[in-house]
Amino acid sequence: MVATSIESFDENQERDDNEPMLRLGFPVQPHIQNTLFPSNFLVANNRVLEQILRDRSRDSILRGSTLELHYQTIEGFVGLDRKDKIDVRSIVNRLKRRGYQFMIHHPFLRQKGEGPFNMDFVWHTVPAQYRSDDGQEGVPVTHIMDKLIYAEEVRLDLSKRFLEYCDFLGVRNVTIHVTKPGTVLAEEDFKDYSAKIGELVTYIQRQGLDVAIAVETGGITPNQLLRLNADHGTYINLDVAHFFLDLDTAHPGKFYQKKRRDVVDFFRDYREIIPQLHLTETHSGDQHLPIHEKGILNPCNQSILQIMQDDLRNGKTYLAMVESEYNPRDAAYIRQVLSDPRITPLQD
Repeated sequence: MVATSIESFDENQERDDNEPMLRLGFPVQPHIQNTLFPSNFLVANNRVLEQILRDRSRDSILRGSTLELHYQTIEGFVGLDRKDKIDVRSIVNRLKRRGYQFMIHHPFLRQKGEGPFNMDFVWHTVPAQYRSDDGQEGVPVTHIMDKLIYAEEVRLDLSKRFLEYCDFLGVRNVTIHVTKPGTVLAEEDFKDYSAKIGELVTYIQRQGLDVAIAVETGGITPNQLLRLNADHGTYINLDVAHFFLDLDTAHPGKFYQKKRRDVVDFFRDYREIIPQLHLTETHSGDQHLPIHEKGILNPCNQSILQIMQDDLRNGKTYLAMVESEYNPRDAAYIRQVLSDPRITPLQD
């Protein structure tokens, strides 16, 4: 059974010295409304959030960590009324005063109806292989159980409203998806995506919004991410699982160690433009498991944690979380990785 209560915290885990210790948070979504996933980790994480808000004396192991406002569906955003938005801003401000950091996630799904997986993806650019030339529904991106999942384009005016909401909340760092792992944008599709991201960046500047876009790995090549940074000044949110799965597309299940090194090398080389990270573990696909599970990403996560900790000693901070159901065992795992001399980072 997954532990999702702050009662599981052990205050004695605090370090005795004054060295800053890397802490990873988790995703939450106050006022969540969708029923798309039979066990949505956001529901469990919201219960932890409620405990933190009720009892400020027992969350010291989490203070300094990052919480992500993880908006999954368009409906979950547009369904917020003024009172809801003020309530979310109040939560953000209260926890900022207690040392928490925040980032926020742009919606990437549309809920079509009640019941599990009754949804479509919403992307700024739908790759050509999933589009229909006659205005019809297009080609399914994937299927889950008995549901075919399609993709549709999100309107830029909705994204602009979301960026205004981020500014209203005082949450500067916003993550935007491209597509999904294993779906690479062809050059013409990438140009379309880049133009739309460029329009959003221009809107931020013209409106004077205190918001910065980070494009999340998954369905985009490393070179394309760097081109977006060069052209528009966007940052990168390194989702370790997504990046690894993109590398794994051509030869699934082979050359794992080289792919792990490639993930770590990308972070090491470009971390000046990677302020945000999603860490998870997986045994296959994008399972969103806690990092203490020690699956195929374990060497990647260990090395990235060590690089982040070294940067923390030098005054650099990251917005980083485990994109999974909160589990206090992750904190113990991080301590082990950062203090055990037998654990060595991946090297070339």
